[in-house]
Amino acid sequence: MRLLKRSGDAFVHGKSNAAGEVRLLPEHEEDLWHAYNLIVVGDCVAATTFRKVQRETVTGSTTSERLKIQLRIEVRRVDFDPEAGELRLGGVITADGQVGALAEGLRLGAAHTLQLEVSRPFSLSKEEWDTVALERLLEASNDTPGGGRAELAAVLLQPGLANVCLISHGMSVVKARVESHLPRRGNAAMATAAAKATDKWRAQVLAALLQHTDLDALKALVVAGPGFAKDDFVRWATEEAARRGGEEGKKLARSLPKWLAVHASSAHKHALREALADP
Repeated sequence: MRLLKRSGDAFVHGKSNAAGEVRLLPEHEEDLWHAYNLIVVGDCVAATTFRKVQRETVTGSTTSERLKIQLRIEVRRVDFDPEAGELRLGGVITADGQVGALAEGLRLGAAHTLQLEVSRPFSLSKEEWDTVALERLLEASNDTPGGGRAELAAVLLQPGLANVCLISHGMSVVKARVESHLPRRGNAAMATAAAKATDKWRAQVLAALLQHTDLDALKALVVAGPGFAKDDFVRWATEEAARRGGEEGKKLARSLPKWLAVHASSAHKHALREALADP
């Protein structure tokens, strides 16, 4: 998460438990998790939002219009959905982006929900920035190496099913689910068809992994599942790196020493805990 601006005694004069405001730009979905841990009830948050505004005409009739405006709310509720990557803040309006009075059709104290999103900046104001909040801000911002970025990923897989997960600061998020029907092996023709289908599924899993992670930035990649599926995938990926060549193949090859094949009872997300507990 990028720290765009900071102001107030908590930052300018370095006073502990003092008021201050920061402007932040979430750059990745993991940053919304940091924002969720940073924003508490009673804080004030300003961001661009959409609101349906009703106006009364000179004839006494009313019209409604959906406006894109800058609103500031006092937070009363914080809801985070890590799977959908959505952070919603419920509260009451304290101001808008206009100078002076609120824009026509808005009123102070009205309920509103802000939705914070990746690549949309917001401002966070606290009456007291305590030590915990300041540490969380430092951890989330790009002032620290790797701030806000996942450094651990996991691929949970069993034949025909794989979940690609990112793990960051105690949060795990499924970024991709890859399913495919793999035919059973029988005679030579069926075995050939099954092998082709399996390789195609593995290629889809690898594509999802490359799309949602930066292999060079990862400290470790856990490949987990029951039986030999995990070992076969690591072996296939090693051979695939040599087949692909070029920069993509080199990047894949560089990451392979960081791949750890461990046991898990299934490819479902609940098995991630046992995979990470494997010594």
